[in-house]
Amino acid sequence: MSFRVETGALIRANEAALNGAASLLVIDELNRGPAVQLFGDGIVAIDTSKRLKDDDTVGTNSFPMQVLDASGNTSKVHLSNHLYILCSMNQADTSIEPLDVAFLRRFLPLKIEPSLDIARHYLNASGASSSLGASASSSGEVTEALVRAWEKVNSRIVNGRSEDFQIGHGIFMDHPAPASVHDASAAAVGWWKKIEAHTMEVFYGDSIGAGVVLNAGNDTAGYRLVNASFGDDERQKIVAPAVGEQNIYELLLRVAGS
Repeated sequence: MSFRVETGALIRANEAALNGAASLLVIDELNRGPAVQLFGDGIVAIDTSKRLKDDDTVGTNSFPMQVLDASGNTSKVHLSNHLYILCSMNQADTSIEPLDVAFLRRFLPLKIEPSLDIARHYLNASGASSSLGASASSSGEVTEALVRAWEKVNSRIVNGRSEDFQIGHGIFMDHPAPASVHDASAAAVGWWKKIEAHTMEVFYGDSIGAGVVLNAGNDTAGYRLVNASFGDDERQKIVAPAVGEQNIYELLLRVAGS
């Protein structure tokens, strides 16, 4: 087994920025690995006050990274002011690498919240002020029921866990807006299964909490909390209805409390 030194993404992006064009480095799920250790002294070098000057010449406060070249020798690399680093992270992921405050303060935080307006617009939903009947007569009514159920799920998740565990509107953007009741119902089944799976994961081991989020009751057409024996203990488990195109609209209305 042998090891070979290769030029990493940060250095390659920086080289592009030094060649007269702005460069963007995107790091997804920043907190899913030991980011602080991986950046090394790059933690200091990425600070805007430690970069090169606007003309990419070394300034008084410019701080270089120590980088190994292909021959194994150490060289100094300054980062360009025209290099931009965009990172994403999920604050609810508590089981992964916590990030150092000194590292985080080198970034401008932008919190992305679930947006009802964006979801409604993308899905061509009938709108918050529309009246939804017992059965859907348009695709917009199906997607409006979906948005309302999603909204209620998120509000209950906030109360039961925290706002960090909400489901973003991006969950709906893996599929174009449906144009018919049939297409909307089929798409809603897929979207709803993702929402249900997220809820069960967030409230893993807490059937009552999951039941509250999914508006469980006694009706067999919706989610139910039922007693279950475990040895000498009496516990509760959540029973989910079979979800299909024929009943998804009614189920969404139930979860939304409509």
